[in-house]
Amino acid sequence: MSGTIELLFLAGVLALMAMVWRLTRHIKAATKTMTFELEAQRSAVEQSMAEMAQATASALASQRHMIEQKMAQTLERLVPISPAKNGRDILECRDVPLNVALPALFPGWQDVRPVFVATVFKSGTKLLEHIVAKLTGLEINAPTMSAGSDYESAGPIVFECGKFFIWHNVPSDTVKTRLIEAHARPIFLIRNIYDLAVSQYFHFAHDVDAEIGYATHTAGYFSQMGQDEGIALLLSGATSEHFNWHGFGYYLRQTQEILQFSKEYPCHIVVYDSLVQNKHREIQRLAAFLNVELTDELLGGLVDSSSLNSMREARISAVGTGKHFRKGSPGDHVNVLKSWHYHMINQIKVIFAPRLDALCEELGFSGVTTTLVESAHPRAVPSNANGK
Repeated sequence: MSGTIELLFLAGVLALMAMVWRLTRHIKAATKTMTFELEAQRSAVEQSMAEMAQATASALASQRHMIEQKMAQTLERLVPISPAKNGRDILECRDVPLNVALPALFPGWQDVRPVFVATVFKSGTKLLEHIVAKLTGLEINAPTMSAGSDYESAGPIVFECGKFFIWHNVPSDTVKTRLIEAHARPIFLIRNIYDLAVSQYFHFAHDVDAEIGYATHTAGYFSQMGQDEGIALLLSGATSEHFNWHGFGYYLRQTQEILQFSKEYPCHIVVYDSLVQNKHREIQRLAAFLNVELTDELLGGLVDSSSLNSMREARISAVGTGKHFRKGSPGDHVNVLKSWHYHMINQIKVIFAPRLDALCEELGFSGVTTTLVESAHPRAVPSNANGK
């Protein structure tokens, strides 16, 4: 009996072992099959991801190429090809910011950053004011005479919708901060310093704006002296009951600071002499800076309406006199200034604007501080400590 039980127990153990063996084989087979399936799935996923990545990269490369091609075509259209003599015509060697190309790349895009215009006194303010107004369609926002003459204060600078601000600001620290914080587009107007001195003299000697309500009441005072003495007085400055004037050094320093600021922040510099002598090119450069589409019709109309005769006639029609617009001929200083006037200006420049010559040379505006008679009247050189 016991032997039978043992045989049955042994048979059961053998059957159980056989079952475990078969189950193990099934598990191994299933695991192997699952491993193959997972490996196949992983390979398929990896292949799919690689194909997607390749397709994405190809699409991005194609889009980038298309954008670069369109940008290149746009810049070719916006930026003049031929370099200017002063190196400024091609907008700093084609280093054009995106905001210049965006209007052409994306039709309907408009640059809404405020426009700020600052001009040196008697550098051609009305001319540039007229051109900017016609180019942009913006109205003029200029401080009244009651604002005073603190051109280094940022207080009067107000940017109103639909208007551009224009005055005689010096880019002082406060003015620069105001412009940078407002993301403004500054346009500065400067002029050959010798022509500038002549224009300032005639402004006071003839009291040219008396008829439009901005009289200086200085014509009688200057009539008591000769022209040469009057120019010398304007250069040096004066304080009297007849004529209070800080002198010419202030405007040399203003020009120096304008050029310095143009190295620190994107600005557009207009030189009056270049504007008069090559108006087409200068208006095109200004339009590019302002992101304005310049049609042939607009350009032609601007050239005509901004001529000296046209502006003089417009002033006569408006107020009855065009005396404000005298000559405007670049280089006319050679017919007015004497040798000692050049010597005085050179010395004033050394004192008030010692970096002006170097900045003009560096930035391509050497014509601002040179004269047709410079070979006969060289620039002053600072003396050493003992005056030799």
